[in-house]
Amino acid sequence: IEMDPLTTGPRVTEDMATSVPGVYAAGNVLLVNDLVDYVAQQAITAGEAAARYVRDGAPEGKVTEVECGTGCRLIVPQRVTGEKGVTFLLRVTEPMENAVLRVPELGKEKKLGRAVPGEMEKLRLKQTDLAKAGGTITIVVEEGGE
Repeated sequence: IEMDPLTTGPRVTEDMATSVPGVYAAGNVLLVNDLVDYVAQQAITAGEAAARYVRDGAPEGKVTEVECGTGCRLIVPQRVTGEKGVTFLLRVTEPMENAVLRVPELGKEKKLGRAVPGEMEKLRLKQTDLAKAGGTITIVVEEGGE
């Protein structure tokens, strides 16, 4: 299973699929979650995806890589298929006031306000946003947004 050096857990898609077909990961094996709600949602997502895998086989199609840029310490998922909208969980590298999260390749921006490494941030991208993605999406978090 391909591991992410930043989270020290497996690299996954939005369905919690690892690099090994039929193997899914969720919860604190992916990264240290700060809310049990995130763990529960990941487990539901992984379970539903595993059931689809057993019923329908492995999904096919392109996969877009997701990378942390400036100000982003880690992110899950690290790959997206673009088959549906995705909620990303991420942590920043350092405390920031008036933080702004940007996805330059998609022209997307989200104001975070105060962001600290100990609290996860969420970013939701719609399927229509992901359809515009090329081979890589970079998540950048910068201080000083208005």
